[in-house]
Amino acid sequence: MEIIKLIGVVIIVLGFALKLDVLAVVLVAGIVTGLVSGLDFFHILEIIGTSFVNNRLMSIFLIMFPVIAIIERFG
Repeated sequence: MEIIKLIGVVIIVLGFALKLDVLAVVLVAGIVTGLVSGLDFFHILEIIGTSFVNNRLMSIFLIMFPVIAIIERFG
């Protein structure tokens, strides 16, 4: 049942189709995918935190999420 690990893609498609908050949709999709894959919740948060600290461009990427969301909402 390896195909269940693609649930994150379904969550992202549905979230964008329903015009939900972009940042929340992506984070929820990542967390759900990690949980379905068998990772512990705190291990998932550790991976997200480590990636954020190690990759400084991630902060620029996360800053762009609200901008994209506002453009989609009012554009």
